[in-house]
Amino acid sequence: MRRMPDGSWLKIVSVSYGSSTFYQLPPAKPWQSFLLKHLPPSWSARLGLWQGNGGVGPPAGWTNLVIVTVCKQATPASLTASPQMDVFDERGGKICNVLRGATSSSGDGRDLRARIISWPLYSTIPRDTKTLVLRFSELAADGTNRQQVAEFTIPNPALKQK
Repeated sequence: MRRMPDGSWLKIVSVSYGSSTFYQLPPAKPWQSFLLKHLPPSWSARLGLWQGNGGVGPPAGWTNLVIVTVCKQATPASLTASPQMDVFDERGGKICNVLRGATSSSGDGRDLRARIISWPLYSTIPRDTKTLVLRFSELAADGTNRQQVAEFTIPNPALKQK
C-alpha cells in the first residue's frame, strides 16, 4: 500500500498472469455483511468493506498481466485525471504503459471513497528480469504534464511460466 500525494491510498490487491483473469474480493465476514446491508456505500468504503468481482480476458492467443488495485480516495478526484501505469524492468528499461481498465466504485455519487481498478497489460513481459517496477501517474493540475503518484516493485510473474 502506498500513500499518494493527495492523501489517498493505493494498494495492489491482485497480480495475475495468464490467458484469462478473474478477481474476486475476499468474502465478507457475517458482521461485515450486516454492515454492508445497513450502511451507506461511502461509509462502507471508508471502513474498507467491499463486495465484488470481475474478469479481464486478453485477445485470443495472448497471455497478459493484470494488476488490480484499490484506491481509497481522499477526494472524489483521486486517481481520475487520465491515470496510467508505466511498467519497467529491474534495470529501468520501459516495457510499456497501461491505461486503466475496468473500474468499480463505492460511494453515493456525492461521496466517492474507494475504487477497484484493473490495469490489463497486453504486452510481452520479458523473462530476463526478476522484478517489475510499476509507476502510477496521472495528469498534473496544468493538464499537460504527468505526475507520479505511487510506485511498486513486484516479482515478475512471467518467470513462473517457464
